Amino acid sequence: MCLSKRNKSSQIKVRMLRRANGVPKYQKTVNDDFDCSYETFVQSKLEFAEQDCRLTIPHIGWSSSYFINITGVSDGIVNKVDRIVFLRLYTTTDHASKKDSLKIWNSIHLPDLKIYIRDKDITHINNICYSSNDPYLKTFDKSKWNITSPNDYGEYVLYKHERLPQQVNVYFSHCMHRVGLCNCGVAVRSADSIFIANFCETGILSKRKTNRYITSRICDDQNLVVTEDTDKKFKITFPSGTVVFINRHDFDSTFTFLSLIEITPSKLDIDLTTGLCGRYNNNPTDDFLTRENSLDSKHDLRQFVKSWRIENNSTETFFDPTRLPILNYKVQEYCTCDANASIHGQTSKPNFKCRLSSRMEACRQIETSTTIYHASCITSNHRQKRSLEEEDEAPPMYDMMDDEQMEVDEQPAVWRNGLTEEIARQKCENAFNMLPAFEICKAYVPTVQSVNYIDQCVSDMKITGSDIFLYSNIRNFETMCLNDAKKFENLTDKITHSPTGESKNIFTVIAESTCPRNCSGKGYCTEGKCICNERTYGEDCSLGINKQPRLIAKAFADHCDRSVKACSKFTVPGIDFIPANLTCKFRSFYVGENSSYSVETENFTNPGTYSSSFLMYCYLPESRKTRSVAEEYVASGYFISVSNNGHEFTEELTVIIFDARCYTCNSTTFECNEVDTCPENKKYNTSDTSEYFGIEFGIALAAAGFIVLIIVIIVIGKKRLIFRKYDLSNTGQQNPHAQYETVSSISISNYHEYSSILASSESFTRDGSSLGLENPQYENLP
Repeated sequence: MCLSKRNKSSQIKVRMLRRANGVPKYQKTVNDDFDCSYETFVQSKLEFAEQDCRLTIPHIGWSSSYFINITGVSDGIVNKVDRIVFLRLYTTTDHASKKDSLKIWNSIHLPDLKIYIRDKDITHINNICYSSNDPYLKTFDKSKWNITSPNDYGEYVLYKHERLPQQVNVYFSHCMHRVGLCNCGVAVRSADSIFIANFCETGILSKRKTNRYITSRICDDQNLVVTEDTDKKFKITFPSGTVVFINRHDFDSTFTFLSLIEITPSKLDIDLTTGLCGRYNNNPTDDFLTRENSLDSKHDLRQFVKSWRIENNSTETFFDPTRLPILNYKVQEYCTCDANASIHGQTSKPNFKCRLSSRMEACRQIETSTTIYHASCITSNHRQKRSLEEEDEAPPMYDMMDDEQMEVDEQPAVWRNGLTEEIARQKCENAFNMLPAFEICKAYVPTVQSVNYIDQCVSDMKITGSDIFLYSNIRNFETMCLNDAKKFENLTDKITHSPTGESKNIFTVIAESTCPRNCSGKGYCTEGKCICNERTYGEDCSLGINKQPRLIAKAFADHCDRSVKACSKFTVPGIDFIPANLTCKFRSFYVGENSSYSVETENFTNPGTYSSSFLMYCYLPESRKTRSVAEEYVASGYFISVSNNGHEFTEELTVIIFDARCYTCNSTTFECNEVDTCPENKKYNTSDTSEYFGIEFGIALAAAGFIVLIIVIIVIGKKRLIFRKYDLSNTGQQNPHAQYETVSSISISNYHEYSSILASSESFTRDGSSLGLENPQYENLP
């Protein structure tokens, strides 16, 4: 018999008693290696609607017809020929009949059924929905349109499944020079798991901030599979088999956007999708359904667009993962049924697993690189407070509120700056024709239409009055050509000549011709990624070891609340970080109650930690982590600069560290104002302890050089303990405050290292006499 992969189920008619069905083990159903390629996603070639891999036929109806509903598993690849799979029907001994008249049916099997699976993956691969910049959108059913008003910025539902807990939200913001709209953020959610890439500028005009993070939280059995090609290309696979592809692009040190967000549907999406991607049913007339299920004409899209907008402060937003809205779902599951190895005398029922798709099992635990921050799944309601060090790990995530984003005129685009339709088209066509992969992609990858990319290139030039989006269009074309080429099995068989004259199959030539800028002539291309020569770096091998990174101050967290963070690890955002000799340089400063501040003249360095080309971390050295400021200071901080080669440093970023329960501080003016929410014992406290009773110690220096430890008094109740380390041999040092250190647990054996001259008027010896700390020699000590 013949059936299609996840396109249409088929029925097998059988007449028998209680029978089990399964895929025989002489077919390879499970791959031993956990490889997340399309091929290894497919662990079984058949799936069943029944959830126990059994079919029960009562003796009363033995002559009736019964049906087994099966469907072919989609592997996401357009196969060269129909696939063949065998289905076995057999009885098991655990349900054997004890009646002599029925024992004839025990431990037998029928001849295996040969089933041809006809490939229908081309249907879904050719029906992608995408959003590229300005923004241009295409629905699943190939209706092309764009958002014409630059004032329609904000969060939108791009894709939503009506039965599954699957949704993709996109955030549009103004592009460079406030022309058009660009994809600055995307959130991909499946039930309680979510992936977020956020590069949106937000805040108010007086203090603009820029988000610059990629994070995931994978938390349940409906989780996402996230794979990272480079730190600019990500693929997220839903449990249903629906795939989201994201391409990131950097313009300069002030603007990063997502040049392409593409969604490839699965069979489980048919007639069940909503949002800006429309209804997936090969019927473009119902693509523009509003959230209220009313149909808007394509000639009046404004109402359709507005209906899928998520308003600010809405509980529907996905860009605040701490308060995700509930997504309910109910859908038919599919089961894989694997028969045991032996043919006769089956002793147990087949192994079966029921999921929305069997494709997730092998790959769900695979981790991506450090580009993605993996957030904890445990909410604050189910755990105690995270450690201060854990809080340091999270990159800055700024509120998406944008109260005062400037409205812009909605004037239609006109040609300017010497550009015309003819000039722009000639420029775009010339650039595309020069690509090594242009002709071979046009000829052999039918899903990539080069004319669409050229048309968008021309439109971008009209809107911006320049060619600033030209290269992003080229990268989108190259990336999608390679991605789609992987889905055509026949391209590995067809032979052609590479640009070097070698005979290679089509796919290999494409994979070696789609690297960014052809690796700048400083490396070689494989699988669309550059392998750079020694001492060259970057996605396109264009960066040398002496290339300085460019920091993005608006994305840097310029204050740190020491009541919730350790403030010993700082996330540094920028562009062109190199994983070679990253170095961080620190200069310390201190802020007094009257907003006066002092800066240490000496700096110190520590190796930096590479996360991605757009993010790195600067750690304080271990010797500095426990340092605190003197009692008269209300805040401290650092001027931080970084270097790729350890010698040439960037401009400095400023971070101010304070207890937000007691003060508000400004990292630009170095002003700190007291607030009335400060706990009684925390006003000047630099340690992390809030309540305890402690022991104050005084140390007297004996004339013979011996150190005598005198226990002064046990202080009952809440008491601040600040132990200061001071080098008495260096009385001429300029900044003794740099030697202060907070000690939260004291060992008697190390007391010779400390000279504590902190004493209160309540300090007495055991016999009640004063220790004599009123001695003038102590008056000027800090």
